[in-house]
Amino acid sequence: MREKGLDDDKLGPDLPDTPISSRFRDSRSGFWRLVRRTACLAALLVSAAHRFVFAQQSQPAIDIDKEVDRSKLIPISLSGFSGEVQTVLRFDLEIQGFDIVAADVAQFNVTGSNAGAVEGRVIDRIRKTPILGNRYQGGTPRSQAHAFADDIIQKITGKPGISRAKIAFISENARRREIHVSDYDGANAHAATQDSVDVVTPAWAPGGRKLFYASRKSGYLDIYSHDLISGERIVVAKYPGSNFSPAVSPDSRRVAMIISKDGNPELYVSNVDGTNARRLTQTAADESSPCWSPDGQTICVVSRMGGAPALYKVPASGGPMTKIRTAGVGSVTEPDWSPDGKWIAFTALTRPFQICRVPAQGGTVEVLCGGEDPSWAANSRTIVFTARSGDRRVLSLLDADTKRVKTLGQYSGSWSQPSWAK
Repeated sequence: MREKGLDDDKLGPDLPDTPISSRFRDSRSGFWRLVRRTACLAALLVSAAHRFVFAQQSQPAIDIDKEVDRSKLIPISLSGFSGEVQTVLRFDLEIQGFDIVAADVAQFNVTGSNAGAVEGRVIDRIRKTPILGNRYQGGTPRSQAHAFADDIIQKITGKPGISRAKIAFISENARRREIHVSDYDGANAHAATQDSVDVVTPAWAPGGRKLFYASRKSGYLDIYSHDLISGERIVVAKYPGSNFSPAVSPDSRRVAMIISKDGNPELYVSNVDGTNARRLTQTAADESSPCWSPDGQTICVVSRMGGAPALYKVPASGGPMTKIRTAGVGSVTEPDWSPDGKWIAFTALTRPFQICRVPAQGGTVEVLCGGEDPSWAANSRTIVFTARSGDRRVLSLLDADTKRVKTLGQYSGSWSQPSWAK
């Protein structure tokens, strides 16, 4: 075997001294130069490919196994759907934190059809992996689309969707006020009361079957429990003066309400059927708008005990009132405690009114949008509220994390005082 010199080391491995290797020894230098050039070209191609892949993945991938940053819209594409199904899917996804974009820039591609039944598939475009595939049958195309949207939201964010939830609200038409119930997007609205009298402050009991509200059905403002399935109505509070603003506890056993039988409107709590009513506030000032903490231990109520209306916490079992600091906002009303316990949404009595939220323990107020009458959805991010449209009131949905607002379709008249089914 010959010794390897410096030049040979550059050219490549040794070849044994055989007749064949002797024949090609003179051409070996050219051969290895060609190999080196080919290798350089391949390296350049690999580097370019890596740069292309990096560019394709410059949008951060969403880890569906971890908490999604709710302040950022999730890019998603829709294709293959038409008509009402396409409209419903777009509405549901956009109000729950998604941005409908072109397929080549989306994080998730949603494809399918609605010929006969809604069929849908979801692919993580960045990871190139399928994450959902279902066919939906039964019900209407609208209900199938809502079901598909909720599955998409659950799969990507890990949180339940709210597309199939119900809301209750006051519908006023030709000076006639009645409680209506509809899908969360305003579709399929129908009257729950037909009394032709003043009715206010509807609130759901957990389970989505019963509504509590105040009505002048008897001539006075009394609180009723209304079973929407059987139609049965029970008087919960019928004291002298006014009885209004019912709020049912998370365990469905108690109801907080405002009663003025002692002079000023004060906070009371009773059993859910109205028995064993007990006064919780002793302020000689007006109280209003109670709501419960998710654990059922505390009630947030509006009181004028300090002059301007402010938020206070009251132990549900009785005890001293504690003011909730709402830095940046003066007069407030209409609080609602988020189901996850983190936030209290309320109406700031500014001009115009504003929907705000504050940490449940108090702190700096975050202004979300213009409006009034906020009510949290079960996902603790979507709020239904009343907005003004000319001389009418309309209902709108707010994604509290991204500030996106969508107005609900409605038939006629004014809609106000919405309440999200629990």
